Amino acid sequence: MLINNTAFKNTNHGICLDHSSNNTLTHNIANENGADGISCWNLCHNNSFTDNTANNNKKFYGIRIVSSDDNTLTHNTANVNDRWGIYISGSSHNILINNHVELNDRGIVLIVTQNFELINNTANYNTEYGIYIEQSNHDTLTNNTANHNLYGLFWQDCDHETIINNTAYNNTCGFLTSDLDYGTFIQNTANNNTSGFYLMSTSDHNELTNNIAQNNTYGVYLDTSSCNTIRNNVLENNTWCWYQTSNCEDNIIEDNGDCPETAPSNIPGFLWLFIILGLSISLGLLIEIMRKIWILQFLDH
Repeated sequence: MLINNTAFKNTNHGICLDHSSNNTLTHNIANENGADGISCWNLCHNNSFTDNTANNNKKFYGIRIVSSDDNTLTHNTANVNDRWGIYISGSSHNILINNHVELNDRGIVLIVTQNFELINNTANYNTEYGIYIEQSNHDTLTNNTANHNLYGLFWQDCDHETIINNTAYNNTCGFLTSDLDYGTFIQNTANNNTSGFYLMSTSDHNELTNNIAQNNTYGVYLDTSSCNTIRNNVLENNTWCWYQTSNCEDNIIEDNGDCPETAPSNIPGFLWLFIILGLSISLGLLIEIMRKIWILQFLDH
């Protein structure tokens, strides 16, 4: 049990577990270390990480977990790290609840994971992705927030993901998928983005039901993705409610209100519109990030 420890400005990791299971880490501070703030390597199972802070660590990550199962991360803070706030790879059955990750390159990153639960996490103002998931399956994301990132929530080469009641505002893309198959999106909100939901690169057999996407350029955009069902969503008050490219097949898009497909495929200047909107969001995000970094540095002094 590690409680109320401070690991500050170490050359390598602040706190490191290796082949260590059934531990409790609570109220520890691991800031400004030369590598990870808190790391958990190689068969570290059934650990509990609660109310820890891992901020402003150099080169790597706030919290990193590798090849370790059945861990729980609750109420941790991982902000302003050089790379990613929370990074977990090669692991299964981990639970992340009420964690806060801001002003990192990426907020929460899962790579080669399965059967994860992400609940009530906040991933705002990260340079690239709020939540990034790659080569993973059977994860459930509920009530998470990913606002003011370049991309809110992103899936790459995943399947059977369940996404319920998450929020993504003021990103270039709120919910972005690349080769996500058999995903289920229910009651999510994606407002004030360039694209609310953007499915690309053979993201097939997904269901989008009872979601809200408003005040975007596109409510839903399908690119090279087929056999998806877009039904009973609120897609009004966007520049274009929904659009699919010519190489999409057998998508079912119905009962989304008074919201027909209106986006043309070849309008001069269309690409520039998309780029300008994306750059505008990115510039606003950069300004806000610099403001928050200045505040944090001021408070440190």
